[in-house]
Amino acid sequence: MTDPAPIHTWADALEACLEAHAIARINRVAVLAETASTQDAARRMAANQPGLLVITAHQTTGRGRLGRAWSDHPEHSLAMTLALNARAHEPAHLALATGVALAQAGAGLLPADTLGLKWPNDLVERTTGRKLAGILVETAGPLALVGIGVNVTHTRDQLDSAGLAAATSLADL
Repeated sequence: MTDPAPIHTWADALEACLEAHAIARINRVAVLAETASTQDAARRMAANQPGLLVITAHQTTGRGRLGRAWSDHPEHSLAMTLALNARAHEPAHLALATGVALAQAGAGLLPADTLGLKWPNDLVERTTGRKLAGILVETAGPLALVGIGVNVTHTRDQLDSAGLAAATSLADL
C-alpha cells in the first residue's frame, strides 16, 4: 500500500471527485482529523440539510447497530457518514444498498468473490466471515444518516492482539 495523502488534503480531493462524477446527492464535505462519532458530527453539522459527507481517520466512540461499539484505531480505519434526505431514500433499504456499493468498490481492489454481505449491515470476507466494514443507518428528522466504518491497514497480528479475530482489513486481505 502507498502512503495515504495527508488528511488536510482530503476535502478538496473528495469534492473534486464528487464534481467529476456529477454526484449531486453530496454537496458538502467535512474532513475531521478525529471525532467521537461521524454519525453525531454529521447530525450536528448538517443542520437538517441533506448532502453532507463527514469523514475521519479516527473515531473515539464510534458505534454500530444495537448500540455496539465500533472499534477504531487511529490511521488504520476510515469512518464516514452521509447525511441524505430521509424522504428521498427508504432508510430500511439504505444498509443493504450501501453494503452492495461497498462490495462493488472492494471488488476493484481484491480478487473476485472475496467479499460478501452479512445481513443486515456487514461487509465480510466470504470464506472466513471476518468483518471488513460495518454500516449503521439512523434517521434524525429529515436526515437519513448512513455511517460506514472500514478497516483499512490493520495487519492480522494487530487485529488478533486487539482481540478482533473476527475482523479483517483491506491490508489483511
